[in-house]
Amino acid sequence: MGRIQSNVGLITGVPIGDTVDKLMQIESRPRDNLQEANKKIDAERAAITELSALLMAVQYPVKNLGKTAIFDKRTATSSNDAALGVRVTGSPTLGSYIFTPLRTVQLEQWLSKGVREQTEPLGAGTLSFRFGPGVDRSLDLDLLRGGQGFQRGLVRITDRSGASAEIDLTTVQTLDDVINAINSNTHINVRAEVVGDHIRLTDLTGASVTNLRVQDIGGGQAAASLGLAGIDTASSVADGQDIVWLTSDTLLSELNDGLGISASSTLPDISFQLRDGTTGVIDFDPLPPSGGTRQTERTLGDIVNRINQAAPGKLQAEISADGKRLVLRDLTSGTGQFTLSALYGSQALKELGLDVTASGDTITGRRLIGSLKSPALSQLNGGKGLGDLGTIQITDRAGNQATVDLSAAETLEDVIRAINAAGIGVQAAVNAARNGLVIKDISGGTGNLKIETLDSSQTAEKLKIAVDDAVSVKNSGDLHLRVISVNTKLSELNGGRGVAMGRFTVTDSKGVSTTVDLAAIGAQTIGDVLAAINRGAANVNATINATGDGILLRDLANGTGTLVVNDVNGRAAADLGILKESTLQDFSGESDYAIDGALTYQVTLEANDSLQTLRDKINALNAGVRATIIYDGSNRPYRLSLVSERGGHLAQMVVDEGSLDLGLTRFAEARDAQLAVGQAGTTGAVVLSSSSNKFANVVPGLELEVKQSSSMPVSVQVTTTDTDVVASVQAFVDNYNKFWKRYQELTKYDTTTQKGEILAQDPTAIRLGSEISYILSSRFVGAGSIQSLAEIGVSIKDDGRLDFDSSKLKEKFANNPDAVEKFFTDKTFGFAAKFDKLAESLVGQDVSLMAQRFIALTRKYEENQQRIEWWNAKLDRRKEQLLLYFYRLESAIAKIKSNIDIVSQIQPIPMYFTSGGRNNNR
Repeated sequence: MGRIQSNVGLITGVPIGDTVDKLMQIESRPRDNLQEANKKIDAERAAITELSALLMAVQYPVKNLGKTAIFDKRTATSSNDAALGVRVTGSPTLGSYIFTPLRTVQLEQWLSKGVREQTEPLGAGTLSFRFGPGVDRSLDLDLLRGGQGFQRGLVRITDRSGASAEIDLTTVQTLDDVINAINSNTHINVRAEVVGDHIRLTDLTGASVTNLRVQDIGGGQAAASLGLAGIDTASSVADGQDIVWLTSDTLLSELNDGLGISASSTLPDISFQLRDGTTGVIDFDPLPPSGGTRQTERTLGDIVNRINQAAPGKLQAEISADGKRLVLRDLTSGTGQFTLSALYGSQALKELGLDVTASGDTITGRRLIGSLKSPALSQLNGGKGLGDLGTIQITDRAGNQATVDLSAAETLEDVIRAINAAGIGVQAAVNAARNGLVIKDISGGTGNLKIETLDSSQTAEKLKIAVDDAVSVKNSGDLHLRVISVNTKLSELNGGRGVAMGRFTVTDSKGVSTTVDLAAIGAQTIGDVLAAINRGAANVNATINATGDGILLRDLANGTGTLVVNDVNGRAAADLGILKESTLQDFSGESDYAIDGALTYQVTLEANDSLQTLRDKINALNAGVRATIIYDGSNRPYRLSLVSERGGHLAQMVVDEGSLDLGLTRFAEARDAQLAVGQAGTTGAVVLSSSSNKFANVVPGLELEVKQSSSMPVSVQVTTTDTDVVASVQAFVDNYNKFWKRYQELTKYDTTTQKGEILAQDPTAIRLGSEISYILSSRFVGAGSIQSLAEIGVSIKDDGRLDFDSSKLKEKFANNPDAVEKFFTDKTFGFAAKFDKLAESLVGQDVSLMAQRFIALTRKYEENQQRIEWWNAKLDRRKEQLLLYFYRLESAIAKIKSNIDIVSQIQPIPMYFTSGGRNNNR
């Protein structure tokens, strides 16, 4: 149907569009009224929503005040914050604590000898370094005497001249500290040294006035715990008691110099055959039966029990009489051989020292713990050990010759002492790099120094001391002390820097990849990393490397590509030492691509490389060691300084300059921070250590930070704090005043104009304000001795807003914190419970007063909207009708006008007549 396009009638000139619009305005009034009603509803809903949100903001701090934890908040202060800082991390017990900060964490520092110019060539060679202990490491004092440990205290030593001295051992951290404390005392002339598993005292006075004597002071046990108690001898040499042994309570993690035992988690570890033909397996950490709980061995006693369960009455395990090893006995009889064999690649047999040949019915295991100052030989050669040693012959440069039997040696110290006891002009010691042996000729002769093996044991070769040359020094080089096992914590790697918990990929030579996400698997140990790689899709085997200082990845896919490792995010692979290019390596005659992730760093110098070059190459490794060149003003003023980036015992370094003539010397050992509980210097004082300056949970809920050493004890006071309570009440008052201000604005009514704001006459809003005002002025009977907000400093002003005098609350809390807590937290009568209940009834979800009002308004809004839509449709039709009406009217008028025009154009027809009445023109 056509429609008039012009707003004005073409015939009549009538303004059709305006006329219709005016008519529609009249007819639209019912719809417009509905729209205005919805605008008001919208405004009312917005106002209700705003007030509800503001009241919820009031409710939040009140909820907080209803929690008992806020009243248990603690604050801690240090009497000497410059020496010992304190921070609350939980809910420490109230009270006063005494600590003595003894030492901040110390960095490892090495310094070379000087050169004239920092650009002069140093010559070709390789510098290597790693974090971790050397072969002269000290046994942890806590492991002494089967784990009974060392009891700190004061010891009196009297030399044979009659002089005596009190040796303060109340703060020592290591065995070296004990030895140094004795040897540095100037009041007596006694030398202390470690000999195997005991301490030896030697009187150097040459006098015989009194006996050499050692006594504990003040009822302490320091001398006794060092095996020195009771020494009272006329001899100039006194050997203390053995203080190194194992017990059934010894943790497995303490065996093998802290590297522990690695048993299979899925398969048996050891098979055995007894003399009567009985066979069986020993399964450590066995899989439990369905629904059962896994029983993982934690102590050496657990291991003994597990072995004894394998063949009761036939196979018996026990800790040896000397407390250093396991002994297994075949209780059967017969002509067979008593044997033990490793299963499925498990290392448990070897790591328990049981990979030895039986003697009749007995297998006597190897030593499972090092001596006081030396690792077991089984920990050398990357943990593979040196095997059975035999006899060597040493000829000094003066031609003196001695035969040394090393078949009974179990520690590196045993080897050194046996050589030094040979009685010729050679001296054995730990080398300067602390990673092997050095044999020095002191005979003054000019012939060849010869060290050779006399039997088939290859002992000199295994120790790397075989020589036949005109030299006075034979250095074994690195004997590769094992420093990493599957039990090594990732947090302890890289000098204590740890490993980033990122993702990396391992791709085999066929292009198949395994993604390892350390964070996702919750990796904590090297073993966790190895397991994640080995169970992945890539055909790559991950193990500990041959030198015992990193991870070895071996490609088994035999593809055409290479083995590739990439970090996806973070630097996890780099931190693990495996972000390297793979190389073809030999594995018992087979050549495979492999990555040796040794964490021993090597820096190779060319002949013309200088001190500057060496510095830059070390720093480029990003290995946790900072190299700098220092100037000392001497005629050879330039020295290389190596400093660990982190402190603590984990940052101790082994540095080997090889053939380079750098003269590197360690002049500061990385050491842990020390904190004494109580006053240092008193008998029985407990001394704690940390690889950072922070000590967490010495007192549960406190973190202590040693900032500097102090000879005086520091008091730490833990008290309750009103800070959070006051802050929560202040937040409640502030938020309420915001609510009340807006409430007043939205419900305001002007009696003069008789006009009000959107909620002025809303009964729901009026009830809201009334009930909130009522509870604030109420008494809370049953809430204890405090029964109103006014008593804790909250009052209502004339305009309805709240005022808060925090001093009243502070005073109440200081005098009676329990009363304040009860007023707020009582589940039935407390302010928080009652206010929260009221708030929920007013502005809670769904069924509260304001929620129901909002729902009712929304329902009305939707009903109006439906009617508006009905009216819109009706008005559209009406407008169409009106327009059509005017179109037809215009059309009708047009037709009338057209007819008129036609009529007006009609002319009269002329009539002509002749006589007789006829037309003559015919």
